[in-house]
Amino acid sequence: MRSRPCETETKQEYLNIVADLEKKGAECLILGCTEIPMLLSQEDFALPVFDSTKIHSEAIVNYILSSNKRDLN
Repeated sequence: MRSRPCETETKQEYLNIVADLEKKGAECLILGCTEIPMLLSQEDFALPVFDSTKIHSEAIVNYILSSNKRDLN
């Protein structure tokens, strides 16, 4: 799948911002908006990347599954 020019430019801008933050001492990157992971991923950075949508989704699924197990006992 080819990137559209707008996506390529936007991604490059994010990469530049993160590079600047890393130079200033950032130790990780939090993808705190639902749209950002559509452009960026861990593969784009040496810094650890945390996708807040994924983290929250996994947490709620784990909570629901653990609640169901308790209800069954």
